[in-house]
Order: sequence, then C-alpha cells, then structure tokens
Amino acid sequence: MKNRKELKAAAALLLLAGFCLLLWLPAACTKTDPPPPASQPTSSSSGTVPPETTPGTDPLPPFDASLAEYMSLETGSLYFANLRAFPEFATQAYGYINEGGANLTSDGTSLEFHVTVATGSVTGALDGPRVFFRMDLESGDILERVFSPAPDYEELGLSEFAPYSGMILEINDERLTQIGLAVKGFILANP
Repeated sequence: MKNRKELKAAAALLLLAGFCLLLWLPAACTKTDPPPPASQPTSSSSGTVPPETTPGTDPLPPFDASLAEYMSLETGSLYFANLRAFPEFATQAYGYINEGGANLTSDGTSLEFHVTVATGSVTGALDGPRVFFRMDLESGDILERVFSPAPDYEELGLSEFAPYSGMILEINDERLTQIGLAVKGFILANP
C-alpha cells in the first residue's frame, strides 16, 4: 500500500510540474531579456557548446534552493526548473531556462543527474540539448554520461529556433564531478 501512495504522490507531482511548465513555457520561449553573464557558453560552428568555465578556477556558489526558480526535494530526489547555479545550463537566447533533476540510486552508490536546456519548443514543452550523467558517490568518478542534441528545428519548420538545431552541451568529467558533488551535498543535507 505504501508504494501505491508513493506512486500517486509522484504522479501528482509530475502533473503539477507539467502544468506549471505549460503555463510558463510560452513566455519563456519569447524571452527578450539581455543575455546571461559573459561566462555563458555560446554556439560554435560545430553545433556544440563547450563550457566557458575552467574547472577548479570558477568556484561553484553554495548550492541551495535560491539557485532555481522552482525546486522540489523528496527523500533522495530533486526536481528543478530554471537552475542558475551552473552557466553550462543556459543559452544566449533564453538565459537560465532549463528543467531537470537528480536522484540517489536505489542501491545508494551513485547520483544520477539530468537537465534539458531550453533552445525552443517542438510540442509546447521545453526542448533542447540534454545532459545526463551518473556519478559514483564515494569516489566522485563519472560512471556514465550522455549528451543528447537539441531537435533539428529547421527540419521541423521551426526557423525561429534554427540557430540551436542539433546543439550539444559537452562538459568534461571534472566539471560534471563538481556539479555532481554540489547536488549530492544539497540532497544529503536535506533528507
């Protein structure tokens, strides 16, 4: 019975998050605010966006709930929208418009983190490049990483988002570890 209640609660949270995203996304995709700070990644001719941060020299701010427009924390699991803690998860056009989460794996040995960075919208939901990684909690080693591209907006007839077609965020393991450790510390500090 406990699992059924947890499943219902998780489904309700997902529905609420989806509804909030639907209300928020149209305004986000027409955002005309000035671009993010100078350390913001920019597109290169290859379609990838290398981070402009230098691991070890760009200190991470203390990670807390004030670093996101929305954050929800359940035991061992985090959901966020518009996380501003890491410049890698922003674009020139939309700033820090992103959505993702992190969770401790059920065996308690690793942290999984994922984020989608807004570069447009195909279906009315937030679309863009996606970063996923799994980090060993004890050693901080990156065990798995996946960098998925933004949709091909031009092929889909969405010319307003075409500059971001196929954009990929590639982040080195050292920086992924820094991000993972910051998120791990926040999750563990807020049981």
